[in-house]
Amino acid sequence: MANKCVAFALMLLLFLPALAHAAGQVCTILPDKGTLVIQVGKMDEFLGLVRNKMTEEAQADVACYVAKGTKVIITDWGILSSTIRVLDGPGKGCVGDIPLEAYGTSCH
Repeated sequence: MANKCVAFALMLLLFLPALAHAAGQVCTILPDKGTLVIQVGKMDEFLGLVRNKMTEEAQADVACYVAKGTKVIITDWGILSSTIRVLDGPGKGCVGDIPLEAYGTSCH
């Protein structure tokens, strides 16, 4: 157990600089159909509602929709999702969380 804890601590030390560097990067939305931007802090609730087929209730957690090619800036980078601000298009100014696969390696 101690070896796993040490390995995890080392992994965090190696990846923390990369996590800090990602904030402030401009990225492009990749999925062909775009992605939903979920209100900050509501991702778990949104996913739980969707899993339970409560899509109407889940809509209350949606901040906006962004289309493929939309530019966003990462304001808080996470492991599975990141907080972003939409920089262009109809959702310009919208703030919320999107899954990592929504922008992948499109950041610069």
